[in-house]
Amino acid sequence: MGTVLEKTLPLQILTVTAVAILATIGVYGIVALIVRMDGVLVKALPVIIKLLGFVGTIALILVACGIFLHNIEYLHRLFSKFPSILAEFLLGLAAGLIMVIALAGGKRVLSLFK
Repeated sequence: MGTVLEKTLPLQILTVTAVAILATIGVYGIVALIVRMDGVLVKALPVIIKLLGFVGTIALILVACGIFLHNIEYLHRLFSKFPSILAEFLLGLAAGLIMVIALAGGKRVLSLFK
């Protein structure tokens, strides 16, 4: 409306009408697209959830190991030659492997007492 403020009234009415029609078609078109996509989204949801779980786990590992890497001087010096993201990933991989081994060993020890 601001671009046709100085124009004649019929041109202002025509401009506002055209914008209103385009906006209405656009909004209802997007809603119709979402409704049509509903079936596809429901089918894709398990894959999306697994992908988000995987990406979230990697992000958690990188953030947590970044905290350790930058706050523990020994680790900071040990990995100083590596790019930060690679150092964080390697540290996370090592910590995860240690935890898997510890938990597996713990389960074995507990199973001996049953």
